[in-house]
Amino acid sequence: MNTKKAEDGDTYWWAAPLGAGLVTLIALALALIAAGGWTWFAGFLGGQASSWAQFGGGVLAVFAAYKIGHTQVESSVKLEGLRMVGEELKKLNLISSLLLNAVDVTHTFRKRWETESEFRSSEPLLPYIEDCCTSISSIDLLQCPSDRVAFLLIRIPRQLNNLIAAHKSLLATLDLPATNSTDHANAAEKARAAVAAQIQHAVSLLENAHATCIQEHEDRRSKLDALVG
Repeated sequence: MNTKKAEDGDTYWWAAPLGAGLVTLIALALALIAAGGWTWFAGFLGGQASSWAQFGGGVLAVFAAYKIGHTQVESSVKLEGLRMVGEELKKLNLISSLLLNAVDVTHTFRKRWETESEFRSSEPLLPYIEDCCTSISSIDLLQCPSDRVAFLLIRIPRQLNNLIAAHKSLLATLDLPATNSTDHANAAEKARAAVAAQIQHAVSLLENAHATCIQEHEDRRSKLDALVG
């Protein structure tokens, strides 16, 4: 509140000198009248004072027009800033929702993967991961309000596709006939390790992207509050 008052005082710095000048002129006029100089004062008002008054009035009119125009420009800039920040907040809200959904899906996928003895129990979640990949891929990165978020969004679809591919590769390996039990077991173990690594990468990337998006949203909210207040 004190900052706001200080800003208002800076904006109308000219008011105090102008008021003091007007008061001084009125006081001088009253002093001349009281001293018996009304005749001279009346002549002065009808002569040189009239020209000076017109000149002063013109200067004040120009100054007033400048101040009005300057105030209108400042208002327009402020309104445009409010509009832009509002649009950025809407976009970040949408991106945050998509990322949060992907985080929830991958967490559920990892939980099933780590707790279920049968790896096929996580297979029904693959379509949901594909949907998350499609929705995030549909985001127009050129319209993303944050370069930090955009950089992470570029990487997410590829990582989710890597996870899907690794899981399908594991299932295909498990379905192969075990002509050599040792080789089959080694191949299956290698495929399992690949899936575990891809799950961890996907979860970490999505959590980082979502946290970054939340931070960017908070920064925009602070900027909006500063423009409003």
